[in-house]
Amino acid sequence: MKSKFLILALITIIPSLGFAAVFGDFEYTPSKAGVTITKYNGASDTVIVIPSKINNVPVRSIGASAFSGLRGLASVTIPNSVTSIGASAFYGCSGLTSVTIPNSVTSIGVGAFSECYGLLSINVDQGNLSYKSVNGVLFNKALTTIIAYPESKFGGYEIPSSVTSIEAEAFYFCGGLT
Repeated sequence: MKSKFLILALITIIPSLGFAAVFGDFEYTPSKAGVTITKYNGASDTVIVIPSKINNVPVRSIGASAFSGLRGLASVTIPNSVTSIGASAFYGCSGLTSVTIPNSVTSIGVGAFSECYGLLSINVDQGNLSYKSVNGVLFNKALTTIIAYPESKFGGYEIPSSVTSIEAEAFYFCGGLT
């Protein structure tokens, strides 16, 4: 009887110690603030829909490198529950052609979309209070900082006069930029 309670106690404690739990193809860590997606294991999927809740707990963030290296990923749906996208979250997702940032996102890590060679545009929900997209280019809401330029966007680009800073890796691997 004691062993059943010990196993149940370990199952309950392990996620709170930062170990990843699993929900379908998603690895995650729960916290008081909500769930963080830490890794995706469905490597051959081309379309991914991130759940808004896991075990009735809201998905609040996409962790650093959570989807990195998924070369076949073409489309990802980020739910409105997500408030942050970690550094290099989609790094190396070369098949990703466009991404839409929901209005709930208030933080995007450096290089979140680096080496997404197929990325033509980054779109932001118009209700987002922190970010804005102009012609597929990701800016902060005030249009003073360029966050990311899609790597497959071709041609010349004139930086708007409102821009006072450019994020690290904003133009990383932009082979079509002339």
